[in-house]
Amino acid sequence: ATVLAEEKAIQWEKSKTYLITGGFGGIGITVAKEMLSCGANVALLSRSELPDRSEWVKIRAFSGHADKTARKIKLVQDLEQLGGSIEVVTGDVCNLVEMQEAVAATKKAFGSIHGVIHAAGAIDDGPLLTKSSAQVEDVLAPKIHGTMILDQIFADGELEFLALFSSSSTVLAPA
Repeated sequence: ATVLAEEKAIQWEKSKTYLITGGFGGIGITVAKEMLSCGANVALLSRSELPDRSEWVKIRAFSGHADKTARKIKLVQDLEQLGGSIEVVTGDVCNLVEMQEAVAATKKAFGSIHGVIHAAGAIDDGPLLTKSSAQVEDVLAPKIHGTMILDQIFADGELEFLALFSSSSTVLAPA
């Protein structure tokens, strides 16, 4: 009989810094909540910049539930209540210069980066054979090119870990 080793749950460490690409997606927010609850520093990468904090109250007060910016502001405010420290950094994971700037902003805010959760992705569900090459590229770019960019930015051994997330569509059929 084969004995399987018991898997240990990941323990996010207080005061360590983690960068999450796709920071405002479902995976990114879920992981950020766990990290912040443990007292970690979290940098959420977003392709679009949030407005100045002085505008947040007005935006939330005068925006409907469908407003994307208002939802992001509420998420950040909710995450700030969990402990730890959070920073929103802007950049496209497929753009080397933007990612270098996002990593520099994270290091300026928190010091060294200990781990990266690469959860950025584009959703375009449907059968692969019905997609154009441009549609396939749009879906694969954040995963494949983003991983290559992260590999260029961080030197071997600089990170304690780099966790890559794929799509559940490979296992579960999309709706």
